[in-house]
Amino acid sequence: MQLIERGRKEDVERVCEAARKVCEERFGHRVWLRGLVEVWSRCEGGCFYCGLRAENGALDRYEMSEGEIVGACREAYCLGLRTFVLQGGQVHGRDKVVERIVRVLK
Repeated sequence: MQLIERGRKEDVERVCEAARKVCEERFGHRVWLRGLVEVWSRCEGGCFYCGLRAENGALDRYEMSEGEIVGACREAYCLGLRTFVLQGGQVHGRDKVVERIVRVLK
């Protein structure tokens, strides 16, 4: 980080070019798109960095039904996406729900 903030322009450019080269060799010029589905905003955790944390009383909470989640993924699939991230807060007992949804999606 100090190199980028305080380094000479030539050094920064050289490091960035080396990083680009490694990235290109490893991944090529492809872009991988993933569908991000925000399944619920409830959370029982208290992670200070996270806006979903239980102590955040200013947040309007929501929870998608299993059918809504599957429907959102199906719609995204029809639009060409093939990888999905189901994202939500930590809620005790929700792992079985996610497991059922993943089985349906597969």
